[in-house]
Amino acid sequence: MLANAIYQRLAGHVQLAAMVGTKIYPSRAPDEAALPYVTYLDMAALDQAQDLNGKGDLSLARVQVDAWATTAMEAKHIGDAVQAALEDFTGTVAGVRIADVTLIGGFDDWEGGTGDTPTVTYRRMREFYVWIET
Repeated sequence: MLANAIYQRLAGHVQLAAMVGTKIYPSRAPDEAALPYVTYLDMAALDQAQDLNGKGDLSLARVQVDAWATTAMEAKHIGDAVQAALEDFTGTVAGVRIADVTLIGGFDDWEGGTGDTPTVTYRRMREFYVWIET
């Protein structure tokens, strides 16, 4: 459910859609996917937050989103659009009530540039905590 909500939120963000269209993939992009694109991973619910009565109505999940591109600057711009789409978001998407999305970290890197993989691909990774109303 959360993975579908993340996809819908990213795909519905005008700035991000202008850069990658619908090339937003769960976990891993298909081998034939053309750059640029975004991948996302719902890494599982971490726990349920408790209130003073011992039970709560919020669950915490961790989500990783990666922007992939042919240049470092393009990956940065796409990653910034991902962050704009998710950070501090509150609302209902695909039937999932999201109480808050918090950026918790990220980094930029690249892969390839070797004899086996001569083309370099750049990535901007962002990781979020997502509070879900249960």
